[in-house]
Amino acid sequence: MEGLSIRERSFIYTWFVSLLGRELSESQLQQIKSGVFEPLFTFMQELGFQEKIQSLQQAFDACMALEYPHLELAADYAQLFLLEGELSALPYASAYLTEAETESHLKGLEHYLLKLELMPNREYHEPVDHLCIYLEVLIHLLERDEQEARRFAEDYIFSWLPTLVGKLNEKKRKNSFYALLVNLLFDFIRRDLS
Repeated sequence: MEGLSIRERSFIYTWFVSLLGRELSESQLQQIKSGVFEPLFTFMQELGFQEKIQSLQQAFDACMALEYPHLELAADYAQLFLLEGELSALPYASAYLTEAETESHLKGLEHYLLKLELMPNREYHEPVDHLCIYLEVLIHLLERDEQEARRFAEDYIFSWLPTLVGKLNEKKRKNSFYALLVNLLFDFIRRDLS
């Protein structure tokens, strides 16, 4: 994205990873509620994401108005990202790719993980084709080679992320926070790397 430093872009992608890698913690909820991320939201609005940021903030505020916001967001996270098949919108490439495409992706990811000396965090027991693993690889590629990061996004992220976004947009849920967050991520990646 023109005008953004590698550091700013990496920070934004890391922020997405922190919010999508697992359900929001009480600490993260309090950070958002207390305005810790207001400078980031303002910055994102200045980049042209006003509508998306406003919708995300409204969804968060609506959830915070509920009696148990942490439990509501945890339930939404589980419903959207952890249930099987048609009940959810799994954040794994293998849920949207053919078997051959998945095999190719996994080989490619293994190559990048070795090349970049990255090890997936086994604490969370996530498969290697989780959206956040792709984002971690992207962050490290941005810091090394812009063109390779673009190729990675084109070959490995854009091949399935639009389908995930579409599925998230179709799902019925109490709160739209996570769906809006993934939509914002998709728009940011497209604008940043297309």
